[in-house]
Amino acid sequence: MIAKPLLPCLNSLNNKVNFQFETTACWRGYIGTWELKNNNLFLIEFSGNICDSTCEISSPVGLDYLFPNK
Repeated sequence: MIAKPLLPCLNSLNNKVNFQFETTACWRGYIGTWELKNNNLFLIEFSGNICDSTCEISSPVGLDYLFPNK
């Protein structure tokens, strides 16, 4: 997907998120799985690794990171 539908969600987080990419095939550093249902697009899975300021330590994150308590 060439569009960036998650950009508004990522920009709304309190801290700037640095995703660590492991391959240039996924340079954004995260993967989202979408489902089209009743003409609506739903994010059903999300995975990525966020890194600290030096990118020496990374932590895996999922949908709960983007949408806590939902």
